[in-house]
Amino acid sequence: MSSIGRIFVILNLVLAAAFLGYASTSLAKGSEWKKKYEAESTGHAATKAALDADKSKLLADLNSEKAQKEQYLAQFETAKNESLRNSEDLESAKRNNAELSARLASIDATLAGYNQTIAAMNATKDAAVAQSAELSKALDAAQRERDQAVTTQRDAADTSSAAQVQIAQLERDLKAAKSEASRKDSELQQLIAMTGVDRNAISAAPPIEARVLQVKFDPKPGLVALNVGSEQGVTRGMTFQIYSGNVWKGQVRVESVQASMSSALITDMSSGQTIAQGDSAATIL
Repeated sequence: MSSIGRIFVILNLVLAAAFLGYASTSLAKGSEWKKKYEAESTGHAATKAALDADKSKLLADLNSEKAQKEQYLAQFETAKNESLRNSEDLESAKRNNAELSARLASIDATLAGYNQTIAAMNATKDAAVAQSAELSKALDAAQRERDQAVTTQRDAADTSSAAQVQIAQLERDLKAAKSEASRKDSELQQLIAMTGVDRNAISAAPPIEARVLQVKFDPKPGLVALNVGSEQGVTRGMTFQIYSGNVWKGQVRVESVQASMSSALITDMSSGQTIAQGDSAATIL
């Protein structure tokens, strides 16, 4: 090989080595720049994500503020409308009150006129009543004088016949009283025979007042519990008259006596009446 060829070979080798060194250096620098780019891209992505999150939060806050503002505006409109309605109602109430006051004044005036008319009519009526009373007194006096004269004349004529009628009635009453006394005595004898009660004890019964504690109509004719007993002087065979107020209800006869209460048998019942708890009772009415 000639010297020139060798020179070219060597020159090619040097150029190749230089190019290889340059390429190696360029490749190393490219890798470094790539790493820096990737790191920078990662930082930009994180920053963008943070910015996007802040943006989303700000948008959410903005929407919330907007919704709250709309809610406040709606409440304000509602309150405003309610205030307008209340103002209208107040004005209507004022008008109604004024109308009612006017009507009341008119009614008061009418009533005043009525009161005057009534007063005048009452005065006229009182005068007429007084006049009528005077006329009635005069008429009554005249009638009494006439009646007295007629009565005096009639009494003189009727005295004899009235006396005869009265005597006959007294005789009938005496006969009826004797018959009733005989019947009562017969009933008393039968009662004494049935109960074995001393007749003197019955006729000398002291005045005792009591109250009905309980009534049982089974068995018939019925039993009555009284709130008095031997401590109050009650004895077997005594009779109590049962009444409520001024109404007589019946009669009971004591059959069993304890210290402070007694049991009695219903012996007579007033028609249409029923002995009940709380009724009054007395040996003598």
